[in-house]
Amino acid sequence: MAKITCAISGLRFNTNFMDSLSLPSNEGYPHPVFAAPSSYLDKMYTHHCRGNLTATDSYLLFLAILHSTGKVEWKSPVSLDPNCPRTVSFIENNLGQLLAVIEKTKAILHPSFEQPNYVVGVDNSSLGQLPAYIKAWNTNIANFYRGSASIREQEEIQKVENRLTWLLLSGDPIEKFSHVIANWAEKASGEFPAGKEELYKQVIRTCFNSTKMFSTPLPLLKEIKECCEATIEVGSIHFHALMQVLKEGIGRHCDYLGGSSLALGYTLESLSSSNLETIADDHAEGTTSGKSRQQARADLASLASNAPAVQPVAGDYATPFLFLKAKLAYRVAKEAHKQSAKEENRLVVEEAIKAVKAEISSDSSASSDRSAPIAHIRGKAL
Repeated sequence: MAKITCAISGLRFNTNFMDSLSLPSNEGYPHPVFAAPSSYLDKMYTHHCRGNLTATDSYLLFLAILHSTGKVEWKSPVSLDPNCPRTVSFIENNLGQLLAVIEKTKAILHPSFEQPNYVVGVDNSSLGQLPAYIKAWNTNIANFYRGSASIREQEEIQKVENRLTWLLLSGDPIEKFSHVIANWAEKASGEFPAGKEELYKQVIRTCFNSTKMFSTPLPLLKEIKECCEATIEVGSIHFHALMQVLKEGIGRHCDYLGGSSLALGYTLESLSSSNLETIADDHAEGTTSGKSRQQARADLASLASNAPAVQPVAGDYATPFLFLKAKLAYRVAKEAHKQSAKEENRLVVEEAIKAVKAEISSDSSASSDRSAPIAHIRGKAL
């Protein structure tokens, strides 16, 4: 029998005929198991798991499975002893992970995907770096899936953006496709706060609904607008449309009762206990139109003047919308009356204080006039 040293495993094996032939491993003749099909290797792996293989057979199976990846170049045979307990342990610890990464690699059919290659030479013939190879292959798979997800996400954004472009150029009112703008905003931003994605989209979709906008807190509307401005690239017609929608929502929230009476977003709940003087001051400070505090208070007074004389009853109004408006106006008028009474009391107190000050001043002057002649006489006497 001819004696041949396997170029991969480093083991000696025999072949019939040409008995005098003896080839070293550097001639590059591997054991026939390295040419076996994957179906045979799978079958042998089952026998390995059942403990039916010898240590040498398991060693050859392990290297044959590694060789089947096509990603290992053998420049030197492996220098492990198949019968050494450390080798047996090494195979047991890595064979399952090796098979797992091979299966995950096979599942990717995209032609652009490729695993990195590794070279086994004299300096690393003990395969001590194999765990690092397996980890690198797994990382490469994960990166591929992340990249694919990013590509799909970009394709979805482009699809929504193309649709939005067509709608914007169609001439239809924006309110007819605000739901498309909401979807585009979420995808273009990519950074809506966790847990608030659906809330943000719902608010954007309903920006043309006055009733829903009035029940939406103004801070939330501003929060959405600021988030979009911070995370979406400005300048496109899509971004401009989004800002139009959000400004419309803010405007409807503020002008729900007309006359910009709620320019700072004071809803029914907050107005029931708010101080209208504070509201007017805040309105004047926060307005972008340069209104004075007097004008802000005049807006509130106008709103209160149109309120019903008695507390509204739902049955007296045709729709819940009209009832809500009347109820809110009534509360504004009620608060305004309280503030008016406070203002009158304040004026009375101020007038009283002024009168007391005037009396004190008058008494001081009279006392000064009486003491002057006495001082004059004393001066002469001196």
